Amino acid sequence: MLATHFKTIGFSRDSEYLIQIEDKAVIPQGSVWRAAEPALIYVDRAKLTCARALVEGHLSEIKALCRFNVHRSPFPRGVIRLYFNTFLFSNISTLSLHCLSQKFNETTKVVHLTDV
Repeated sequence: MLATHFKTIGFSRDSEYLIQIEDKAVIPQGSVWRAAEPALIYVDRAKLTCARALVEGHLSEIKALCRFNVHRSPFPRGVIRLYFNTFLFSNISTLSLHCLSQKFNETTKVVHLTDV
């Protein structure tokens, strides 16, 4: 299981910086955040960091730059929402998706998940 010192990463594909929010920090409220907000940590995207590896999805960099805790079984099954449309599946081997098409008829797609 990933063990980082931050709980949130804010980014834009076009930005040269990432925003990290530490584990115990309170996330600022509102649609505009002050740049001097103490909960926000600005990270240069050019530097190799765990946050950058996670955002860019480079598995070799994630393994090299991030810390992990190993949990022995039984490991609970789970689905964790990371972002609006991004999920982390834990200990799940098959995923069934039920979707409505544009013609409003239901289609089912089964995805067999593999080990990373």
